[in-house]
Amino acid sequence: MLKKTIILFVLLVAGALVTSAQTKFGYISYSSIVKALPEYAQTKQQLDVLKSKYDNEIKRSESEFNAKYADFLQGQKDFPHNILMKRQKELQLLMDQSLAYRKEVENILTEAEKKMLAPLLYKVKTAIKHISVVEKLAYVINIDNDNLLYVDEQQGEDLTTKVLIVLGVIAVPEQPTDSVTTTKEVVTPVAEKSNNETSTDTLTVTTK
Repeated sequence: MLKKTIILFVLLVAGALVTSAQTKFGYISYSSIVKALPEYAQTKQQLDVLKSKYDNEIKRSESEFNAKYADFLQGQKDFPHNILMKRQKELQLLMDQSLAYRKEVENILTEAEKKMLAPLLYKVKTAIKHISVVEKLAYVINIDNDNLLYVDEQQGEDLTTKVLIVLGVIAVPEQPTDSVTTTKEVVTPVAEKSNNETSTDTLTVTTK
């Protein structure tokens, strides 16, 4: 009985090792692909304009506070006690409002960035998903922040170029006449359609 158990265990381990050896995966830099999209420059410009408007309002509030604080310092020795306390409360209120507004602006800009980038992120995710299905990849790793320290090129593939081709950012490389070409069907996301429809393009991969 023990011998049969050991043999079964060895077979299971061997099977797991074979499956692991056959696993294919992809990796990309998610942020670099998003930034390569033509729409990203326009989105970033819109965000910068919005941020500039809020920065100007914050500077105006700071100038107002600094002016009142300067008046307070200049006249505090001559103020009656009740006026002194009133001015201190006014300054404290302005400071609290300024801090609260800064926090509110931070949240507003974060949400605005998420909303503006959402269509771009959807395009990239859709392209990655379809390439993964066509290439029969088990998973795709985002290597931003140096998350991938080593990869076996027999199992892991850099999908950056393929994703950019599917997204229309770069053209399909020209094929040398002495090369053998294989054609792989890749479904390309259509960003302009609101119903998340997709169209089918052909990605040609050249092998020597």
